[in-house]
Amino acid sequence: MRHKIILGTTRYGKSYYANKMFVNDQWNNYYGIYIDTQKSFPNHHYTYDEIDDLGFQEFRKIIYLPYKEELEYIIKWIMECGEKNAFMNTGCIIIIDEIHFYIGEHYNRNDSLEIAIMHLFEYGLRFNITAVAISHTITKVNKRIRDLCTEQIFFNSNLDISLKNYGIDINDKVKNHIEKKYHYVKRLYSHELLFMAPINEKGEEKLIEIYKP
Repeated sequence: MRHKIILGTTRYGKSYYANKMFVNDQWNNYYGIYIDTQKSFPNHHYTYDEIDDLGFQEFRKIIYLPYKEELEYIIKWIMECGEKNAFMNTGCIIIIDEIHFYIGEHYNRNDSLEIAIMHLFEYGLRFNITAVAISHTITKVNKRIRDLCTEQIFFNSNLDISLKNYGIDINDKVKNHIEKKYHYVKRLYSHELLFMAPINEKGEEKLIEIYKP
């Protein structure tokens, strides 16, 4: 599993996609935390104290709207569990919606939360921890984070900026697909583009076409 970045304009489906991916059956054996900055799950949030009381062994899927200092604690806790091989037989996914709220375009080495997030993306895969970054514009996402996300998912967004940053040719075929609500283009490590239909209620993805630029 690779780190992912999801980019797209508000109301075109990026948070919906992440929500459905989070509940997909393929993730049933995974531990997971969804940092729900946009309150996409308004009735399902855990508080900081509830997570602290649960302890590692009790949680499977947690949706959470944190303060910055609490998010730092959660990330460090997940990484410590990973370093103790807690996820070797299962896996862990942590989704951070609107990641630019927590780590800026210019990395601040004196900010303990930014250090924790960078550590997650740089070393998480060693411990079977997958990180997913979500943002409405690529220019607000730290470049190092973008580079570490080797799977990119594009919803309708500022095409000239978002796609060109990844060397994707913005032709009519790409534009016509990505401008449909809830449709998206997925760019794999191989640089192939997958034209995808809207993700369904079960979190299952449907491929329409493979496009080789």
